[in-house]
Amino acid sequence: MQTVLSSKGQTVIPKPIREALGIKPGDRINIVLEGNSARLIPIRQRPTSRVADGAGMLYSDQPPAPVDFDAWNCIRLAKIP
Repeated sequence: MQTVLSSKGQTVIPKPIREALGIKPGDRINIVLEGNSARLIPIRQRPTSRVADGAGMLYSDQPPAPVDFDAWNCIRLAKIP
């Protein structure tokens, strides 16, 4: 497949190649020079982790410990020097 280089140094990656590489607009790509040719390598981003994704990971069959809300509130409001 052929493509044209613009005056700004930009080119279009043909759709069949984009689909084969699994890339879409905004994705990052490494370009590696190999002799007189270049190789495109998509940079795979790891999905960002969220606290909500871990919900239920730390399951326990024990009942939850009782909370002394008055003591907790005193600690929360205490000013530590």
